[in-house]
Amino acid sequence: MLAITHATVAPAISADPVFAAIEAHREALHVYEAEVYYQAKKRKGRWVAREEVREAAEVYEAATSTLVAASISTLAGLRVFAAYVADLRAYGRDGVAGIVGRYAIQVWDLSDAMTAVAEAMARLLPADAPTSTH
Repeated sequence: MLAITHATVAPAISADPVFAAIEAHREALHVYEAEVYYQAKKRKGRWVAREEVREAAEVYEAATSTLVAASISTLAGLRVFAAYVADLRAYGRDGVAGIVGRYAIQVWDLSDAMTAVAEAMARLLPADAPTSTH
């Protein structure tokens, strides 16, 4: 496990806007999922129409758009952003999508996220850093 002192991490978190975007996205996803499950329980497990969760879905989609367009200004932010996006699951039959046909993150959002990663790497890593051959 990597040992990083709080004094090292705290300035990076406060200085990098990507951390706020991640937290806002995480909260919006939790609210969206809670609304979907509430509606499903209310409907006794029957199909939940998008209209029934529209407000939460719109907030979540806006948070996703903000997240994938976030400026990443530190290596710590780059690492956490990449890990967070990689951990978002495209929900299948057993997740939220099985109830309302939605995904945690769309393909175009992943593409935008990878653009943010590439741009951050170009800014933050030395130009002479070895490139992958894969």
